[in-house]
Amino acid sequence: MLPARGVVFTGRMRSGTVRTGRQAEIALPGGPRAVTVEAIDVRRRKRERADAGEEAGLHLAGFTADDISRALGAGGAVQEDGPLRGVQISAGP
Repeated sequence: MLPARGVVFTGRMRSGTVRTGRQAEIALPGGPRAVTVEAIDVRRRKRERADAGEEAGLHLAGFTADDISRALGAGGAVQEDGPLRGVQISAGP
């Protein structure tokens, strides 16, 4: 999580193209969640789109840090990303 930006999903684009401003859906263990792609970072640069094969960071509206389970650790609560590993995000046309 980036405090100024919120939750950022990172990974390799398997297929297609994702664009800023478009609706998308996250396939979560508890069921799908509708989100909006607010921003895209590719190689530490802001982009309007990311294409298949690229490593990208997606800033999504509609998913917050409160949606991530927490495990207590030294010094307080630590966010746990294990349940989100391998989650797929599907963007509309």
